[in-house]
Amino acid sequence: MKEVIQEILDEEKLARERIDNARQQARRATEAAQAEAQKLIEDARREALREAEKILTTARTKAGAEQAAQINAAREKQKTILDNYHNEIAAAVDFLFRALPTGDKAQS
Repeated sequence: MKEVIQEILDEEKLARERIDNARQQARRATEAAQAEAQKLIEDARREALREAEKILTTARTKAGAEQAAQINAAREKQKTILDNYHNEIAAAVDFLFRALPTGDKAQS
């Protein structure tokens, strides 16, 4: 009977050791999985940041090109308006010079 009890105790001890080993393996596996998940999260963040920076750079480049195009269009309009004013002023001055009496006509 003593041997049977000892055998039961030995089996119980072996079962506890197996349970402890299983817990330790599960803990190590969980820690490894958490570390891998953290690494994946950080990699995803870095990639998202790179992508956001790329999008911002592209948007800034496009905005700069659009701004330059609008400035050039405004300059062209301004040049056209100034040219028209210049032509109108030149025509008015020419008209005034033609309308003013000259010394030749005043003496006759």
